[in-house]
Amino acid sequence: MPQRRKRTEVSVRKSAPNYLIGALVLLLLGSGVGLFLGVIRPLKQELKVSQENLWVAGKDAQECEEKQFQVESENQEMKKYIQSLEVDNKDLQKTYDWLAAEVKRKMDALEALKQTQAELNQKLEREVRRGEILIKEIRGNLVVDVTDRILFDSGEAELNEQGQEVLKKVGETLKQISDKVIQVGGHTDSLPISDRLKNEFPSNWELSTARASQVVRFLQEKAKVPGNRLVASGFAQFRPVASNATRRGRRLNRRIEIVLLSKVEDL
Repeated sequence: MPQRRKRTEVSVRKSAPNYLIGALVLLLLGSGVGLFLGVIRPLKQELKVSQENLWVAGKDAQECEEKQFQVESENQEMKKYIQSLEVDNKDLQKTYDWLAAEVKRKMDALEALKQTQAELNQKLEREVRRGEILIKEIRGNLVVDVTDRILFDSGEAELNEQGQEVLKKVGETLKQISDKVIQVGGHTDSLPISDRLKNEFPSNWELSTARASQVVRFLQEKAKVPGNRLVASGFAQFRPVASNATRRGRRLNRRIEIVLLSKVEDL
């Protein structure tokens, strides 16, 4: 009995370190798990925060992409608008150039008209001074009014000598002007044609037209004004410049009117 007890004690002594080692291992494991959990929790929290930040960043990136798309769309619209402005600017420049050219053309035409008027006034100074010829500008056209008594004898449509001399002076100036249509208009007063002349001129229409035609023929044949620039028109008594109720007014209305027109459409 004493010997068995001794063996048991020896056995307990020998197995005691194993228990200690096991307890130590368990202790270490417990400490490691605690340590592990202590490390994992902050990491999980950081991961959650990172995921939230990543989601926010993704949302911001999406918003930025949408804004970029909007900016690009607005940029395209702006480019189209700029292109339309460039087209408008070219059109405006063309219009400006045309207007500038038109203004220059009209200024040149006005200057030429003034020179023609001055030249005619100089050549016809005596007749102008007597009031037999009136040279004026109406709506950009030069008008030469010649009373009938210095061109025709009373009731006649044939040019007299004084009339031919006057028309020679007028023709010298007119044949130098190549960009005008020359309209020669015959005008009468409102008195009816006398019985003596009715066989030749049934009305003032025939008389006014015949006189205008005589002036046109003279300007072409004697003054050498090109015929394609001449027009003969009879207006009878229907375009008076004064009242036909007075003797002086009727005298003013009996006239040959030579008009320098800029265009055929002005006839």
